[in-house]
Amino acid sequence: MSWVDYVGFLAALTVLATFCMDTILPLRGFAIASNILFIVYGIAGQLYPVLFLHAVLLPINIGKIVQLVRRNRLDRCCLLRASSEARNVDRISFAGRLSSRNGSRAFELATREPGPAAQPGQRWR
Repeated sequence: MSWVDYVGFLAALTVLATFCMDTILPLRGFAIASNILFIVYGIAGQLYPVLFLHAVLLPINIGKIVQLVRRNRLDRCCLLRASSEARNVDRISFAGRLSSRNGSRAFELATREPGPAAQPGQRWR
């Protein structure tokens, strides 16, 4: 067997590995690796249909992985922004429910200075 055959088998194993993937990011990474290996295999073995197919698939896989990374960054950014906004809304609505304008003593009780610690056996009033 020549080195070209080894490259072909390695390319085939990377395709097999993509079928075993559960998540899309590693799948695209292995697909790009298999495209590169098949391009080398197609050039070295003068297998032009294989070369053509993987020369077309390589930019598609690169474009898809770039989209995926951008979308994940955007989703993470939006998720962080939404969670911080939700925390602020929760604080505001909680403070609004406790505010003294609502006629509730809860705001004063929640924001007052702590008193002296209760002595053992002393009851809370």
